[in-house]
Amino acid sequence: MLPLPSDLRFWLFPESEFTLREREKRHRNLRWDLEDRRDARAREREQAEAAFQYQVQLARARIALNFAAPEMYWQWYAARNEILSEYDQRDLTRRWAARFPSLDSLDFLFRCAEPVWVIEMNLREIVRETPELLRAQERLYVPNKLSVIASP
Repeated sequence: MLPLPSDLRFWLFPESEFTLREREKRHRNLRWDLEDRRDARAREREQAEAAFQYQVQLARARIALNFAAPEMYWQWYAARNEILSEYDQRDLTRRWAARFPSLDSLDFLFRCAEPVWVIEMNLREIVRETPELLRAQERLYVPNKLSVIASP
């Protein structure tokens, strides 16, 4: 005895067609689910990598700013303006500016949550108006890169 042709089988037993269609549908949905999960994991990996790279850039910016005198801030700002978030720039600048007595007047701008570009413009003006003797003294507040590297 030969098996029934599929069209006749579906005509005689409609539930078998329904079962077959449901199985195909479940299989298709499962395949789509797996693809969605794979895509979601790939997105999560990309986001984690981007977050890690941002933290690396933030650490590098913190180190670079640590070795900058007030008259060199604008170079640091120009190099990292597009990379760092406004919040991180403001936080790094606020912590850095606390070391220099001539920059005490910026404290008000930090408390008013002014944009970093406003703080940078005011910082330039303060540096321009600071006497050379005070600038030379503040340069001594900046760690010497060679002595930091040479120390064990």
